[in-house]
Amino acid sequence: MGCWDELCLLCGVSGSGPRDIAHRDIATEAKTIADEICPGNVELVQILEQALRVSEEGEQGELRDDRKPWLVNGLGYNGYAEDYIAIGCFDDENIGFAPMREGKAPRGEHVEVRRVDGISSGSFTQVVVERDGRQVKENRDTNCSATDSAGMPNIWLDTRCYHYLESWVDWQSVPAPSKHHISSRPPLSFASELYEMIYSRKRQRDSSSGLPPEIDYQGIEASLEQWQDFFMPCRRGSKHVAQAIEAGLRGADLIPAILRDCRAWMFMRPDIWPTPPATTLSFISRMQVLLESDSVAPRLATLPNELLLAILRELPLQSFLALSATCRALHAMLTEPSFCDRVLLEAIVCGGLRWILPVDALPAEKRAAHNVMRLWLPEEHRPEAVPEPPVYNDNPYVSNFEEDSGEDDESKDRNDVDKSLPPSDPPSVLTIVTSPHFDRIAFVRACWQSDSMMNRRRLWGQAKQFEVLWTGYRRQGWQIDRFYDPDQPAVGV
Repeated sequence: MGCWDELCLLCGVSGSGPRDIAHRDIATEAKTIADEICPGNVELVQILEQALRVSEEGEQGELRDDRKPWLVNGLGYNGYAEDYIAIGCFDDENIGFAPMREGKAPRGEHVEVRRVDGISSGSFTQVVVERDGRQVKENRDTNCSATDSAGMPNIWLDTRCYHYLESWVDWQSVPAPSKHHISSRPPLSFASELYEMIYSRKRQRDSSSGLPPEIDYQGIEASLEQWQDFFMPCRRGSKHVAQAIEAGLRGADLIPAILRDCRAWMFMRPDIWPTPPATTLSFISRMQVLLESDSVAPRLATLPNELLLAILRELPLQSFLALSATCRALHAMLTEPSFCDRVLLEAIVCGGLRWILPVDALPAEKRAAHNVMRLWLPEEHRPEAVPEPPVYNDNPYVSNFEEDSGEDDESKDRNDVDKSLPPSDPPSVLTIVTSPHFDRIAFVRACWQSDSMMNRRRLWGQAKQFEVLWTGYRRQGWQIDRFYDPDQPAVGV
């Protein structure tokens, strides 16, 4: 089989994700889409075939050039992945994993968390370490592949996804450990529990993708065909490209519509907050874009405002809007600007829109969010922008690491002195989003129109699915005992 891709436990993306659209013969792909729109229409096939051929040309006009003009920042090689977190039990002999005993793996308290890079076939060839104030990549193997014949327990996530999962699981709602083989041990770390929770399940991770079967990844795993190179396997319908063709778009101008049908937003880097548009719709216009119909009136409008706010802040936005369309009384109350703004404030700070906020464990994300969200305030109320840290490479989306090149310390100090200076910790964006001058309604609407924010919302939903698994793990313990204690001698030794 050679090499292959395996997928991040949370987002379902491997490395940079897809970089091309069509995964089959272009003529076949074009005919398949055309037949969905208007069977037998030869002209439609030709239009789609032309667009797909253009999509394969890179910046130099050459086929299979990775630098595709339509790959926007945050998509594919233009910035999805930085580095990764590996969780598991590793070895000291550079084979990448600790030995199994009679089909069992070391228990969670022996887990190590590594920041790694050099992804290949679910494993990694480099470990990121701190050395004299610098981040250095050392050549060291870390095996997390789900295809390992011994049943590899080690797992990995994109670095952002690791911190999203840790931050977005509602630990107040997850019960304390109750089973003896969990509660009798010292408290396990987040990573140790995640390792045990995944490996102790009856249904193990898929041996091709590395994804647990209990989590719904919205079909993103269909993009894995040994490698995750193409967007087309994730396509659902042809609505957007049909509308674009009807509007007269042709060639390269059709590519964004094809990508929408392929749900390419699932592969978009999830930390690019939207900037304010040049003009904004009035409040009434914004709500009318989303409201649909009237129906039978519920009694929800009779609840006290504080109780109603506590309920509404947990609702998905679509449910909130649907609720506002159920009767005139609720429509008048929920679409009243000050009340709607209050609901959104509660939802962002402590409710169902909390995913909009940056994660504290990711300073670069906090800085990016601060510098964009401040623009949604009137100029006279804007805080200062947080300066970007020095960039030591051509791609602003790639972390700046040193390779362990064997240079002497004096040479490294001379060439990289600024790398040892830690960036200032960005301020919390809560002072911005809670400001009375912050246009929360326009901002949330812009988030719904952003591919990056919609992928971030998807990852929030993935984290909530893991929260359900975590609750079961805390209450019931291991579904199957697949662990041994390395501190205890092996049987017969």
